[in-house]
Amino acid sequence: MATPEKCDICHNPFVPGRRFCVNCGAARLKSTPTWEKEISKTGVILSIVGALAAYVIMLIITITVIMPAVRYVNAKILLGIGSYSEAYELFTSLGVYMDAEDQANECKKYIDYDEAVFLYNSEEYLKAYTIFKSLDSFKDSAEMTEKCIQPSPDAGVYWKGPRYAESNNDTGLRFENHRDVNMVAAIVISQRVDIEFWGAVYIPAHSQIDFISVSPGSYYFVTWEGYEWFGARDRFGPHGSAPGMWVSQHAPFVLNNGDVTTFTFTPEDYND
Repeated sequence: MATPEKCDICHNPFVPGRRFCVNCGAARLKSTPTWEKEISKTGVILSIVGALAAYVIMLIITITVIMPAVRYVNAKILLGIGSYSEAYELFTSLGVYMDAEDQANECKKYIDYDEAVFLYNSEEYLKAYTIFKSLDSFKDSAEMTEKCIQPSPDAGVYWKGPRYAESNNDTGLRFENHRDVNMVAAIVISQRVDIEFWGAVYIPAHSQIDFISVSPGSYYFVTWEGYEWFGARDRFGPHGSAPGMWVSQHAPFVLNNGDVTTFTFTPEDYND
């Protein structure tokens, strides 16, 4: 038997068919069946879940589609106006998105080219040569690679150290180069604890330096060798002996007043 509906105010049973409570006069409210209440709750929950799902989907679309697309367009704009470093960073951050990797490589070429031009104008010929050569046919890199190779210095002393002294006496050195490779002999003052160069002599292949006036004293010298010349600092660069390192250090020698010492370089001495 169904439980009679009661008044919400006085809790007395309603008289069937009456719209108001016969006891207190309160209006009779329409009762919502329990199953309808459950359906209503379920609808609210489904609405919340749907809204969250839609948000997550939009977030995923934004992160995976919209944001990369915006970054890609911005990177293309930066590339177009010559902001290669900024464009490179954006393209790199995009990973494998569209052709971002190829675009990043293109930006890197512009960045490296600009650096090489700066080094060339700063007379850093060997560093510029290395970069231009790696760029191959990009812009005028091949031409600039050749321009980095400098004219060889004249035979004789091409660089003078702080203690270089040119005298008019008969004391000095002679060099004979019988090899197929150009050589540099850097003369070092051996009385010093630290290395102090007196000067450097350029000796072309198959040539001789008849006389270089050197003050009496104790010396030794180190040699470099190579073919292409990149300036006094880098000498023969990557195709000769390693820049900054000498091929060999020759035994100390003493020049007394009036001495002339001859040094001869032959293929046999260097296992040519």
